[in-house]
Amino acid sequence: MNNQTQLLLKETENIKNELIAFRRHLHKNPEVGTNVPNSINFIKNELIKIGYNPKVIANAGVLVEIGKRINDKVYLIHADFDGLKIQEETNLEFKSTNGNMHACGHDMNAAMLFGAAKILMKYKDKINGLVKILFQSGEENFIGAKTMIENKVLENPKVSAGMTCHLFSIGKSGIIVYNRNQTPMSGCVFFRIDVKGISCHGALPEYGVDPINIAAHIHLALQTITSREIKSSEAVTLTIGKFIAGNSSNAIPDSALMEGSIRAHKEEILDKIIKRIGEISTNIAKSFNGDATLTITSRCKVLKNNNELFDNHTLKNIKELFGDKVLYQTNEFSTGADDFAEYSDLIPINYIMIGGGSKEENPAYGNPMHNSKLILNEDVLTKGAALFAYNAMEFTK
Repeated sequence: MNNQTQLLLKETENIKNELIAFRRHLHKNPEVGTNVPNSINFIKNELIKIGYNPKVIANAGVLVEIGKRINDKVYLIHADFDGLKIQEETNLEFKSTNGNMHACGHDMNAAMLFGAAKILMKYKDKINGLVKILFQSGEENFIGAKTMIENKVLENPKVSAGMTCHLFSIGKSGIIVYNRNQTPMSGCVFFRIDVKGISCHGALPEYGVDPINIAAHIHLALQTITSREIKSSEAVTLTIGKFIAGNSSNAIPDSALMEGSIRAHKEEILDKIIKRIGEISTNIAKSFNGDATLTITSRCKVLKNNNELFDNHTLKNIKELFGDKVLYQTNEFSTGADDFAEYSDLIPINYIMIGGGSKEENPAYGNPMHNSKLILNEDVLTKGAALFAYNAMEFTK
């Protein structure tokens, strides 16, 4: 730790209450997908207050830039801010009551990025390149990053490299995790299968075609794709998370709906599984005199961590800020997915995770992500803000 990092950490601690207030506003008022007008306005106005000129991107994100452009180094720091359709069941005084919830820590991620924006504004004369600060919605449905890229956030000027920080809920508060596996997080595909039958009276099933029966057979058959058609050494999941059919106990409906997800760390495996889902669904439905249609609703690429960028840049900055003891490096593959992967396909990136609190520290912490009772430790906000800011300053100097 040097004098510069000591000062930066002190200044970040000085704005801790502002970061907590920022986070709690988002937490209390979560919005999902890319339909996030209130969150957009809040983030935009907060950035204006500290001296930025925000640009709203496709009504789904907020971008600001800072730097002197003395050199051609352009660095992206990024955070998501969309929530989930989960009814919150915590006792927090700032809990959400609108049927949505920040159950994946995106409110924390955004608050850390806002803290970095404040610090970078103070140090703007020390930034010789350009820093792009991007607040992005639509991560959970894998639409946001694609939308940002389509709207040229990586261009004009072209981004050289970037990073994001994401909270994780089962780690000790403030631990920093970097995964050295070059594909540490899976690609993911969300899909829907629409099954069509013929409705009829439950007492006379021979006059209809039962879509529930068809869908049940499809569901069971799909499980053999991962157990019998993919190597056991591959980390793959295929999950049906939604199954809807019928409205009456004495009638066979005319349709059934299934929705699910596939996760794998190779794009070619995702492609193979998609192909097999379509073939199995169509042929099983035909064998029972029905029809089935597969629709891919969204897709996220495999995340690619750039170890050269980490070793030559981010690692040094983490050590200078926090020392050696907080960093944990791993090669384990996760079947989690994040649409920051879309950027990783185009520029060198580092995906950094920060522990949000363990049950050993506090029984309220440590619930899994996407849990209705998730509570995270706000003390870590300053650590993420400092890392965002220092990484950007060091890359662009």
